[in-house]
Amino acid sequence: KTFQLSPVQGDMYLYMYLTWKGKRTSIQGVELASVIRISRGRDTDVLRRTGKVKDEGKYLSLVTQDRSLDLCFDDEEQRELWWRTMTALVDVEREVRAAAS
Repeated sequence: KTFQLSPVQGDMYLYMYLTWKGKRTSIQGVELASVIRISRGRDTDVLRRTGKVKDEGKYLSLVTQDRSLDLCFDDEEQRELWWRTMTALVDVEREVRAAAS
């Protein structure tokens, strides 16, 4: 899948989403400010059930209150780059929300 950052206009400011094209051409996404934690490895219920042990170092999950976006990368280096990037973006989104309220 191809992912992109998508700003969505809200009442007071832009919300930042990580989006992708889902089934039947609909756009799906995760609002970055709603991410509770970002985990590496087979840390979610879904990955504990379906993830391969040999790919443990390739998994990254964006976890929200009601779901997770579980990603698998080609190698651990790519996963770490995404982990650093998503962590920074989520932190910025949280700061923006805190300043706006």
